[in-house]
Amino acid sequence: MPPAFEGPSNLVQSMAVTDAGQVRFVSTGALVEWTPATAATTKRPLPLEALYQTASKAAPQLILGKEGELSLPAMAAPAKCLAKADCKVNAGAAGVDAAFELAGDGQKVLFSACEMAVYPALCALSVFDFASGAVVAKLFSPGWVGDVARHLSPKGDYLVLVGIGRTEMVSLATERRVFSATYTINDFPRYRFLDDKTVLFSAAGKLEVADLSAGKVVRTEVAQEGATLELAPDGRRVLLQRSPAPQYSVWNALTGATTKAIKVPPQCADCKAEWTSERHVRFSGMGAAHPDLLFDVVAKTHTETAPPDETVFSSEGFIVTRNLWDGSLHVTTPGGKRTPLEATHDTPTFAVVGGRLFAQCWAWAQIIEADAVAHSFPRTVFQAH
Repeated sequence: MPPAFEGPSNLVQSMAVTDAGQVRFVSTGALVEWTPATAATTKRPLPLEALYQTASKAAPQLILGKEGELSLPAMAAPAKCLAKADCKVNAGAAGVDAAFELAGDGQKVLFSACEMAVYPALCALSVFDFASGAVVAKLFSPGWVGDVARHLSPKGDYLVLVGIGRTEMVSLATERRVFSATYTINDFPRYRFLDDKTVLFSAAGKLEVADLSAGKVVRTEVAQEGATLELAPDGRRVLLQRSPAPQYSVWNALTGATTKAIKVPPQCADCKAEWTSERHVRFSGMGAAHPDLLFDVVAKTHTETAPPDETVFSSEGFIVTRNLWDGSLHVTTPGGKRTPLEATHDTPTFAVVGGRLFAQCWAWAQIIEADAVAHSFPRTVFQAH
């Protein structure tokens, strides 16, 4: 059985599977390492005193909220910031919203603490490395408004901060910003990592692909005024609804190519388009004379009937399939039992360790036993995708 955690609904902050077959969790301020092959579990406290300093100089103590959220007392004034201006602690901040996020490979943990309910807010950011057992980066970023999403890149080389009207990326190797952008105060940017050093941002009807190693935007697409944007599950394609003409098209973030998808009936108030896989879009609500259509972006074909389910992962007897008509995911275990995965608009990552299937996306992590028993771990880290 997987280890149990404190908090409502077995909440964890993050989960990752290492190349060595260990499962690492961050939960209520503790690092938990579970080896399914031997059922061994080790738990060690996070080095909070190295990660965070309180204004009172007292040892930091995490506070667990009713919904699994974590908070800490107000922070001490830092010595330096990513911004040119000096960091300033907001005197009205009673505490900070704390969060932990594992890199995709499970080797680093991002600790972040942003001042709550005060603007502009200061965020403290520290990165803990499992291999060395040390804090390898300690940064501060000022001037944030509203909620701030903060995450590590898949291999933990970069961290991203996304808030209202603003986004910035930081190299952990240099502890410097390598990319930043501002938007109107009404825009909350969305983003996806295309790989460890390439990120797609969308805000204010504009799409930008940034190469973090080069520190610049390498591809841009500006949508027409009033157009809507819908990212594919893997973030590599974007569905654009051109307005006022009822024309849908798909923009490829890797190549910059645009593919026309479909032209829906005029004044179609109930028309709906949604991704059901990385390459399929379903169009519905077009009226009695227009049946639902499934568009294959790669083959550039339409069909009015549901195609066979697509296998998205297969290993050691576990098979994960996706229904291309509605996007739902199901797992078939080595014993032939079938169980659904939780709904998601993202592409989960999968791994089989110790006879169990591990699945994780932005919003949740799940473990599927060989007998189809599922253990679900809702994630509490704020997301912006």
